[in-house]
Amino acid sequence: MKLRLHNFGLLTGAIAMLGCTSFSTVRSAVVTPASAFTAQVTVASPPGDAAEWFWSFDCESQCNHAIVGGDLAYAYGKGTTSRRPFTLGAGLNGTIPYVEGYLQLGTSRGRPFGIRVRAGFPVSGWMEHQLYGRLDFVTRSGVRYLWNPGVLYHTGRSPNGENPGTFVGLVQGFGVEVQADGYVFTPSAALVWGRTERTHGLDQIGPVSTVFGSAGISVGFAHRKDQRQHDRH
Repeated sequence: MKLRLHNFGLLTGAIAMLGCTSFSTVRSAVVTPASAFTAQVTVASPPGDAAEWFWSFDCESQCNHAIVGGDLAYAYGKGTTSRRPFTLGAGLNGTIPYVEGYLQLGTSRGRPFGIRVRAGFPVSGWMEHQLYGRLDFVTRSGVRYLWNPGVLYHTGRSPNGENPGTFVGLVQGFGVEVQADGYVFTPSAALVWGRTERTHGLDQIGPVSTVFGSAGISVGFAHRKDQRQHDRH
């Protein structure tokens, strides 16, 4: 147990150094009744100058670069088959702290599903909110495929307070869950359709639409050895 926590601590420390957002955090729809820690790293393809400006520390033009992001999360899950399972948690997406809640609405073995809401706090002028669905497709052999469609809303002002802007993204996240040695690994990919509107001094930029993709992997660790609840058919 101590070795697992040590290894996970090193991983989360490294990911904490990543300063940009993760556009999609793909997770299973099934609630684990335990304290769980998850760390994720993602790389998004260049989204265009207008959109990438939101995640650049010092950029006004020629901003179109890949975005490397990190997400650290803690969640506590609770619930049984007789009640709606849920989780409450908090974390850090890039440099933006957040709180979130998830409610599992469907508890079938093969097609569990639910909805997650995330609210971010303004840091350096920016805040980010997310609304996601979660749906699992479990094969007869036990392989768990994940689909997380969602909406991302990023808004605020540049650090100097002079340039307001908003980015709205429709996200389609897909992944597969792999369990090994007490950890849960989730490689994932996402397609993002975004719409950007912001100012640059007296100039209005946008609305501008963009489409880009991202890929990532997350590592989860449950603090207790609780097994996942037995979902009803």
